[in-house]
Amino acid sequence: MLSLFFHRVLPDRRLQDYSDLFDPTYRDFDRLLARLARRGRFVSTAEVAEALAEGRPLDPRWVHISCDDGFASVTLGAELCAKRGAPLTAFVTSRVLEGYVPWFVRRTATLAACRRPLEFRGRRYDPRRIRGAFALHNEIKQAVYGRFGVDPQAALDEVFAELGVEEARGGAAEKFRFLTAAELAELARDVEVGSHGASHSALTACDEAQLGEELDASAQALAGALGAAPTSISYPDGAQDARVRAAARERYRVGFAVGASLPLAASDPFAIERLALGRNLERLGRRRGLRRLGHAAGELKARW
Repeated sequence: MLSLFFHRVLPDRRLQDYSDLFDPTYRDFDRLLARLARRGRFVSTAEVAEALAEGRPLDPRWVHISCDDGFASVTLGAELCAKRGAPLTAFVTSRVLEGYVPWFVRRTATLAACRRPLEFRGRRYDPRRIRGAFALHNEIKQAVYGRFGVDPQAALDEVFAELGVEEARGGAAEKFRFLTAAELAELARDVEVGSHGASHSALTACDEAQLGEELDASAQALAGALGAAPTSISYPDGAQDARVRAAARERYRVGFAVGASLPLAASDPFAIERLALGRNLERLGRRRGLRRLGHAAGELKARW
């Protein structure tokens, strides 16, 4: 099975800032789905869970599509998936339904707005350039997620203080807007909904109390919004280990990871590997035998 996921779907190819390179555009996502439809058969999360529960191997011709976080632009992805006959699962960070802004949106918006080089832990980065923004983006993620038992929002506040930057204010741009509870309920008529934790904390960095809260609060909030508890989870940042999988197993039927070491869930239905879809879909094409798709190489060269 080929399992792919995205976060946002961008309406056009214009690069507003470095973060636009993480997500597929509407046109390229549509073209990818069209090619995938010729490659194999789209399957839902429910079908995957049923096959694994029955001990059946996952068919290599199956294609599974999902999205993470709960950005409002998932509606664009759902529109394209419906057009191509592809079931879609939306894994939602439940607190965003209450207006919560996850730490990674705060980080990305602040780096995108930064207009000067920054020093961080002995190295100099220039977030005005794509390479510099990407490098600092990843360093901040490691600093936030690398502290066991520490709330990522508090960890990010410390990083901002160390960088000496003022956080970008004034509300998140439309492209970072999340679904409301009403919008999710409407979307759930056409897509499956799963958990992506409560606050987008790395579950492997949570202590036992935090881990239980992340999983239980998410399930309760989504059940309250949709009338039924989710039966699947994608781990925030793809982070999972034996302890996290055991906790997920008590609450869900399947769990999706990123870079899982267990191949295609053959050994564990709570470590199903997924590949991320970004703007540059060419790399996926080389890896999975798909044809080369249009991407933003020209724009990247102009900006680097």
